[in-house]
Amino acid sequence: MTRLVPPVYFLLCVGAMLLLHRSFPGARVVSGWLFEMGIGVIGFAVILGISAVRLFHRRGTTVKPLQKPDKLVTEGVYRYSRNPMYLALVLAAAGIALLLGSASPWLAVISLFIVLDRVFVQKEEALLAEYFGSVYAEYCKQVRRWL
Repeated sequence: MTRLVPPVYFLLCVGAMLLLHRSFPGARVVSGWLFEMGIGVIGFAVILGISAVRLFHRRGTTVKPLQKPDKLVTEGVYRYSRNPMYLALVLAAAGIALLLGSASPWLAVISLFIVLDRVFVQKEEALLAEYFGSVYAEYCKQVRRWL
């Protein structure tokens, strides 16, 4: 089990994005209205993440990764994504990449997505399948993993 929690991976990603942008910016890929779209993407990510966490708290289950959940949350933002908290982190990173405007920070965004999927999502989904069985299997048929 990993000791680092997803927000730490997000912060490491942001640090890598800034380093890549400053050291190896590559082509300028974003300007004008796409810069402003980055602000909107970050705002949406914050709202999505807060909504997901609040649902967990209201249902009385843990937001801590890879720990035994008390309840399966399937309402609210969980009707559209099985992993809206992780999706929010990736979207926030993508929004920052749009703000930076160069090509190289996108390498960190892709890396964040892969790390979250491999280190957390796949393992958590196996745990949820074990704890909630056919109810979780049915939920997986109706709702996509990411979006």
